[in-house]
Amino acid sequence: MDLPVEPVSDFYGYDRGTPIDRHYIEAFLGQHADRIAGHVAEIKDDTYACRFGAGRPHTTTVIDIDPGQLDALDDPRFPLLACAAACLPTP
Repeated sequence: MDLPVEPVSDFYGYDRGTPIDRHYIEAFLGQHADRIAGHVAEIKDDTYACRFGAGRPHTTTVIDIDPGQLDALDDPRFPLLACAAACLPTP
């Protein structure tokens, strides 16, 4: 049996609705929403911090592949992120 070489979607499934992993992620965040507070780091945008944080996060750091969004790498509260980013290949 030959499997297709190309992915079914280049948009992580968003072009066919909400990806299934979002159901589980959002259920988990909903159950633990009271713990989303203080300084929050989120990848790509602050959608979940705003949606589930209910105003409790006083600072949200967005981490993105866009070099303009890599402000968390210089933040001493995120040493693991700086270490992980140092291991990533750069374009």
